[in-house]
Amino acid sequence: MDTILVVDDHPINRQLLDAELQYRGFNVLEAEGGEEALEMLERETFSLILLDIEMPTVDGLAVLKRVRERWSLAEMPVIMTTARVEREDVVHALNLGANDYVTKPVDLSVLLARIRTQLALKHASDELRVAQQKILQLSASSAEAMRDVDGWSRTTAAEIAELVGSSVQVIIGKESVDELSVLDTNPLRNAGERGDVTNEGLRIPIEAAGGRRFGAIVIGRAGLSRQERVLVETFATQLGAALEMRDLRWELTSAKQRFYDQRRELIDRGTVLLHVCTKCGRCYEHTLPMCPIDGWQLEGSQLLPLHVNSRYRLERRIAVGSTARLFLATDERLGRDVAVKIIKSEYFNDNEMRARFEQEARAAARVDHPHVSTVFDSGELDDGSLFFVMEMLHGCDLAQMIRKHGRGSPQQVARLLRQIGSALAAVHKAGFIHRDIKPNNIFLVAEENGFRAKLLDFGIAKPIDGDITLTRRGSFIGTPAYMAPEQIEKHEQVDTRTDLYLFAAVAYEALAGRRVTSATDVTKVFAEILHTMPPPVSALLPTATPELDTYFAAALAKRKEERPESVGEWAESVAGLLDGMEGEGWPG
Repeated sequence: MDTILVVDDHPINRQLLDAELQYRGFNVLEAEGGEEALEMLERETFSLILLDIEMPTVDGLAVLKRVRERWSLAEMPVIMTTARVEREDVVHALNLGANDYVTKPVDLSVLLARIRTQLALKHASDELRVAQQKILQLSASSAEAMRDVDGWSRTTAAEIAELVGSSVQVIIGKESVDELSVLDTNPLRNAGERGDVTNEGLRIPIEAAGGRRFGAIVIGRAGLSRQERVLVETFATQLGAALEMRDLRWELTSAKQRFYDQRRELIDRGTVLLHVCTKCGRCYEHTLPMCPIDGWQLEGSQLLPLHVNSRYRLERRIAVGSTARLFLATDERLGRDVAVKIIKSEYFNDNEMRARFEQEARAAARVDHPHVSTVFDSGELDDGSLFFVMEMLHGCDLAQMIRKHGRGSPQQVARLLRQIGSALAAVHKAGFIHRDIKPNNIFLVAEENGFRAKLLDFGIAKPIDGDITLTRRGSFIGTPAYMAPEQIEKHEQVDTRTDLYLFAAVAYEALAGRRVTSATDVTKVFAEILHTMPPPVSALLPTATPELDTYFAAALAKRKEERPESVGEWAESVAGLLDGMEGEGWPG
């Protein structure tokens, strides 16, 4: 909690400010005059001073001079609260180091706004100073840690050498270790023990918990007892952990230093950086300390510009995901609202992620359809982040609709099938497979006669004849509960019938009110997708017909060869069956 020192020789003024500030959540201490204020500053810590000028013995200007001898404007903000209204008095106080000047009678709302502004600037300055000090400390401690590790490893190696009665050599660096010639496996070693016999003796690797190898410990003889081997292996494990910690600290220090260097460089070049309100998500330039709407702190941990591509002004942060952030923005050239999706720069350190982004841009640009979200622009920012500029949609996604209102009516699902079915047909005609069709990627825009559905997010779309390996090794492409069997069986090729399965699974949920899988554990979800058919729609929706069950069973077949070829034709056929069915659904 911030503590404010109120300095005024009139008790009514002090009491008024004390009551208002405490009501606003501040801690307040009072001083009757300048002399008492200086004494309190010697023994107490304050975040800000409200300082009257006209006081007996030691006036406010004398206190201000003493304060500035010890603290900078950022370290100790001072707001003059005085009855002096002449221009010369204001200029004189500001020249002496006052941060702000408020005249009496004090407008409390104005004063509170100015207090918050000065405190926000102080906090930002404190955070930057602490961060820079931490970087210096980390740099110094990293160097010290390196010396400590070296010293500790030499001392410990000497102690172990004395205990085992043989030389113990610590070798750091892959090249040095590779020069040791391995002879054969130590015949005295038990199963699970580490180490190789070399010309120099027994070599035990220095490894971190994750398997990273830093070097080796070489013992002058191979025949160690079990206790001796445990001692040496424990030393190797501890040394590996120490070396890994040293490297991680150094990498963290370097990353932080690069961040502040890049930030300074961008600002020096005249770039207006983005700060975002942590409460409302509104976007501001980096010169503002707090949100003028709700008074909350602004966050600026990313090196993003307020104006993307010198054209799109970011207005509000809509959502944050693991790899991307979505903003409402203004296209200042055309005067329209747009959505800007920014993919974080750290996800483009390898060619695969960049290829996926470029593929998404190509896929979205090549599909021109009223039920596919339109992409207007794309590009790269100074920090390496990549961006899309898309049409701004107002409404909710299908996942939100189902979560809030349950299943839709047969007529609503028929509308959904026709619209997204035709969109997918256009995607396939353009030569792409979506591969991640799920309720979150179908957006419902409210209209007078219901809704207009839009297919979103081509982040994992691939050309129909593209590279099947465009995915991280050991990972899956898609969302587990909405994956087709061939997406789980990694050796299987995906095609347009994969999208049909995914779309049918979404339609099944919208119509029946439950997913095609009932499990929540990923392993069990995959097992159901591979081996278990969901209940027929008629078991969950009494008005459904056996013909409708047949269509869903075909689209959800475990082998894609057994599914229909055309998403559009399947969707239109199912929609025709739903048109004649009754049932309540979503509002609107």
